[in-house]
Amino acid sequence: MESNHIIKSREEVKTFLARLIYALKDKHTRIIIKYDRNSEGNKNIEHTNRFTIYDLNPDKPPEEFIRNEFSKLTIEEYMYCLEDDLYPDRNNLFVFARLYEEKGYVYIKPRVNLITTSRMSIIVISFHYSTIDINDICFPYKNL
Repeated sequence: MESNHIIKSREEVKTFLARLIYALKDKHTRIIIKYDRNSEGNKNIEHTNRFTIYDLNPDKPPEEFIRNEFSKLTIEEYMYCLEDDLYPDRNNLFVFARLYEEKGYVYIKPRVNLITTSRMSIIVISFHYSTIDINDICFPYKNL
């Protein structure tokens, strides 16, 4: 584990997932997918959000696909948290990974934002094929 990786408790991960599900159930929640990020500039195109989303889901609108995929995230897919370098006053970023058969692991980093008391957004910071090796030891709550 890298020094900037933070492992949250099972309860904290469950709380994050509950917030995510709550936001996803609200039909007014906006799904904002970060395409063409600066950090993707030096990446192989196959490791970008745009490529991965369209590769896994060529037929549905991307927001519908993400809503469906995020609604199935589990504590077993949680890897770690990161401090948000861009917005240090915000909560840590939760990082997950999901294995897609014959495609490999997808690195997933969502942010749930409460815009007003009645409006939320989910920002898809990362949803791309992983550029790092991922195996069972990367998941602190897998098979517990």
